[in-house]
Amino acid sequence: MDVAAQAPNSIAGATISAVLTDRTGPLVPPGTLSLLLVGDAGNTYRVTHVWPMNWQDWPYQPASYSGNSGTCSYSASGNTGTLDCNDALMGHAVTTLTYSDGAFRSYHLNAGPYAADYDSVELFSGAAPASPASSAYYVQVEYGLAPFAATGSLLLKLASDASSYTIIGDGLNTFDSFGTYSHARINRATRQLNLLNDSLTGNSTAYFSYSNAIAGQIVLKQPSSGGMLVGRFINPALVITLEGQEVLLSWPALFGGFVVESSTNLAGAVWDANCPAPVIGAGVCRVTLPIPDRHTFYRLSSP
Repeated sequence: MDVAAQAPNSIAGATISAVLTDRTGPLVPPGTLSLLLVGDAGNTYRVTHVWPMNWQDWPYQPASYSGNSGTCSYSASGNTGTLDCNDALMGHAVTTLTYSDGAFRSYHLNAGPYAADYDSVELFSGAAPASPASSAYYVQVEYGLAPFAATGSLLLKLASDASSYTIIGDGLNTFDSFGTYSHARINRATRQLNLLNDSLTGNSTAYFSYSNAIAGQIVLKQPSSGGMLVGRFINPALVITLEGQEVLLSWPALFGGFVVESSTNLAGAVWDANCPAPVIGAGVCRVTLPIPDRHTFYRLSSP
């Protein structure tokens, strides 16, 4: 069988994002984006819902559907993955995922009298960072509902103190704000950030699901309301190359406010920020250093 049509053998620690297109029974309304978050061991899961643009027209308030959880097992055969669940709300439920061209294309949920079909299915199986401190996320907004933007871009910068953040908006559709945050690792692929007391939007919850080491999907929602944002994010990647007797460090100019830090020991590392300021040109930031006389580690840090 074509490898591109073979469903993955495991989805342990992965997150599946999908949009409900049709359903029978008192499930969430069509248009709802749901995140299926599988535990790292592959035998538990939880589901969180992000409400559709037209949720105000639905007879049930968002708080009525806070999400599902339960135990599960997964198997794959050909282009089909099957997730067999014992759900705390629906009882026995079977989710069938259809795979082709290197990705899941649809999934169907059958839970006794209830059934649902989803499309816009995406599997996130990258590794979320252990801590978001000193991280930054460039976000391209795909759609949203007030008080969040429906289009535009923003830069979310998390301070090194692991408790405060700033947002730099594009000034057209998104705007600057700031606040504090707490965070938790949901599974291998997804980290949850609770954005608290934002100066523009108040409290909200963000789910960062990684497709690889630097990029993925952000889902942002307000508690008990229809406010939400869905977009794509990318973290700055530091590229290190040798040029003669020098080390060239480079990263996208979009993250021009970042600085290079170095350390000679990752065990209890103390990071030194005394590197030259970057030279910016052709969309790239560059820092050139002499080759060190000992093992040296480099990272980007958000000031």
